[in-house]
Amino acid sequence: MHWLSVGIQSRIETLAVLEVRIDTARETLAEIEDTTWGVTLREIDGERFVVLPDGTLDHPPWTVGGRPALKLSSE
Repeated sequence: MHWLSVGIQSRIETLAVLEVRIDTARETLAEIEDTTWGVTLREIDGERFVVLPDGTLDHPPWTVGGRPALKLSSE
């Protein structure tokens, strides 16, 4: 019974540590998104794109995931 109790307590402590790490990662992601203005880089089938926030281009030449994008030259 003691062994089972120790195992459960260990898992509870591990879960608490993981929840703190997840919260920290979410905060970091939010900070990155805020400082990059929502601009992301994507590579699709060897083609590289700069994906912009919605509404930044009226007639985007490309879209990635429904967002406007600019294709980077492969040269």
